[in-house]
Amino acid sequence: MSNFTKLAIMESFVKLSKEMPIEKITVTKITEKCGINRNTFYYYYQDVYALLEEIIDIKMQKLFVLDEENIEDSWKASLRLIGQYAVKNEEFIKYLYQSMGRDAFGDKLTSIAEEPIYNSLKVYGDGIADEEDLKAVTYGFAKAFSETAVDWIRGRLKPSPVQIMENIIAVMSEVPDVILKNISNKH
Repeated sequence: MSNFTKLAIMESFVKLSKEMPIEKITVTKITEKCGINRNTFYYYYQDVYALLEEIIDIKMQKLFVLDEENIEDSWKASLRLIGQYAVKNEEFIKYLYQSMGRDAFGDKLTSIAEEPIYNSLKVYGDGIADEEDLKAVTYGFAKAFSETAVDWIRGRLKPSPVQIMENIIAVMSEVPDVILKNISNKH
């Protein structure tokens, strides 16, 4: 029953976010939408922002998928999923950005992107780069991803998110191997 209730709360929040800015969504509106009482909401979440954070984490984890059999291309599949998700959920993403603010939104994207990027880069850097270098390159890629997402939200990038992700894939396909080899040559 608890997973069902949590899912109902999350779905109600997402539906409301398509009807109004996120900062106008209240616990009362969520509980009315999903037919629960306020105490039930507070059993699961401290406030609306705790709910929002869990929704972001769950959605991003679904988008950053690690393909164990094809780790080298796993990041490409994740970027393609993200592009498709952004097309379908553009309004929600823009409301989310507005409610969190540029820095918090970008930091959250960077943080979520780091693990799957690290796992993919580890394949490229295995035996070439040390742990510290892998983490530095990972952070750079994650930060570039989050800044690209923010630029799209702000209207600075005109192509669709799907095309943006394909452009990133085309540019970045050879970069990890080259960067990691160059770093290892400096040591």
